[in-house]
Amino acid sequence: MFKVQHWAGANTYLITGLVSILIVLAIALVKYYKAKQEFYIGILKRITIIGALGLVFSFISELTIVKIQFRNHPNYVKAYEMYLDNPQNEELRQNLHIEDLRTKMSEQEVELYLKWEEKK
Repeated sequence: MFKVQHWAGANTYLITGLVSILIVLAIALVKYYKAKQEFYIGILKRITIIGALGLVFSFISELTIVKIQFRNHPNYVKAYEMYLDNPQNEELRQNLHIEDLRTKMSEQEVELYLKWEEKK
């Protein structure tokens, strides 16, 4: 979920989770082959589903997620791509912020907000 929400460190958390799942998978497999209990089959099924989702998200780029989430806001996607190319550019960051506001507010609310920002 961190990656979908674009939180910092999302990839690190994702890899840490996948390594943890791999460890639990190894333990569950050893226990299953020793005891052959149904309990371990349930664990293996859950690990398979969670691990597969984790692998899928680890290979999807943040830009692809943005393109899917904001498919109805092409100006935001374009501003995001430009910002990713040059994250130190303050003008691009500001443009991304304005386009982000447009995804959440009406045009009148955006204009009022920008006027309010200028007065500060």
